Amino acid sequence: MISSGIDALDHRLGGLLLGRQYLVAGGRGSGKTSVAIQFLAAGLEAGEVCAILTPDDSRDLLDQAEFLGHDLRGPVERGQLAVLEYQTDFAVGYPNLIEANALVSQLALLKGNREPRRFVIDSAAAFVAAGESMTSGGVVLGDVLSRTGATTFLAVPDEAVGRMLRTILRLAGQLPAGVFQLRTPADQSRELAMLQIRQEASSRRPIRFTILPEVGVVSVRETNRWIHQLHPRYRRSILVLETTAGPSAALRRGLEERYRVTVLAGRNASLKHAIGGAFAVLILTLDPTAASPAVATSREIRRLGYRGPLLFASARDIAWKPVRARALRAGADDLVGWARSIDETLERIEQVRLKGGPVRLDTRLVARPLPEAELPNDQEPVGEEVVQRHVRNQLARVAHPFFGLLFLPPPASSPELVRELTGRIDPSAGDLLGRHGDGGLVVYLHQASRRRVVELFGGTLVTNPGLPGSEDAVIYAVPADRAAVAAWVGLEPIVRAGSGFPDSGE
Repeated sequence: MISSGIDALDHRLGGLLLGRQYLVAGGRGSGKTSVAIQFLAAGLEAGEVCAILTPDDSRDLLDQAEFLGHDLRGPVERGQLAVLEYQTDFAVGYPNLIEANALVSQLALLKGNREPRRFVIDSAAAFVAAGESMTSGGVVLGDVLSRTGATTFLAVPDEAVGRMLRTILRLAGQLPAGVFQLRTPADQSRELAMLQIRQEASSRRPIRFTILPEVGVVSVRETNRWIHQLHPRYRRSILVLETTAGPSAALRRGLEERYRVTVLAGRNASLKHAIGGAFAVLILTLDPTAASPAVATSREIRRLGYRGPLLFASARDIAWKPVRARALRAGADDLVGWARSIDETLERIEQVRLKGGPVRLDTRLVARPLPEAELPNDQEPVGEEVVQRHVRNQLARVAHPFFGLLFLPPPASSPELVRELTGRIDPSAGDLLGRHGDGGLVVYLHQASRRRVVELFGGTLVTNPGLPGSEDAVIYAVPADRAAVAAWVGLEPIVRAGSGFPDSGE
């Protein structure tokens, strides 16, 4: 038996059967890739060799893993993990795009020429599409699975489960040891249901789970325990938010010797990190002669739900009593002075850290689509500010934001193009079409990968050859491009790298 990477599932099953296949089904944004990453991370932590076959950009996969608290870049560089990309147009000529021999040869290049112990295909939908039209697709997949001998996760959309079982797995003589379905019920929680399981299970009731930044996939019951006790991984982590002068070099060295310290500048950057609560103490610097910005930030952090320890700190000598009273009213646990002795300051910080407190992790998993009143009427794009407000809500309030953006520069707002894009998106699922700048368009795809944005853009180009400005179109995917997207909506200082973020025209 090997770990699935999800403690609650391991508790039910005792682990996964070595060398068997498991189907992981779910709709758009249900968490299939996050579950697959967790499965790989568990193997890498145990020293196993792993591989994943994906149609997505490998950079997005690595960035998403990092966002969930898993380092996949190191294992890739060491040859412990293979990230293999494939084209998605399997139905046009499957055997010419990927063959079992070629794939197994690539896997053989892994660390120490060892075959992978864990293997993920995310998504395996392309194999299903090929299998429906030509049986070689199922044969090749079955050949790959049998020759690797790895415990395998096959991620597929809900509608492909039956075809996968009939056309590929049965054709190849490979029956899954389990079929898991990931659901997002109306209350916005997530569930992992065991549709089929061919091993002993202590319970087959659905597992309610959440996806948290820096943590990954955890059961709701486990998350509830986190509300009262910070995960051991972060008990020596401190976030210093500098709204004014921060600690001296000597004091910073003292902090870094004792804790894992993150220093950020700017009020907006604090909100994103404070909501997650992945640290033991939040220290907010304070200028006693102009305390309002720090006090306002503290109140906003508390309003958003952070209940962990919060300290105000000042580098200036201050009239402690009135300033301390104001800090406490704003939600602080204590007020310390950087100007005091280093040992005394560190001791005060340690006392607050040990005291701890209920740390709230935002467990909202999927932002609800915009209200009906804000959806496009008569195929008219919404205003850019509506899209920005929705994106800002995703970044600041959702535990696991996952979406894509397509910016089409002017002149891109012809009625014909607007009608086509409106037909390609799904507003009921949270997608949006909006205006951008002076004559441009922005498409927001809810719970969508970069690949889906590329496919939408490619389909648009096919039906609109010679689309003006198409070579200047910009595509972003979150979490990989989170910093640039946050800059666009004003959550963080502007970050310009490479080609830069498209100008809003404001």
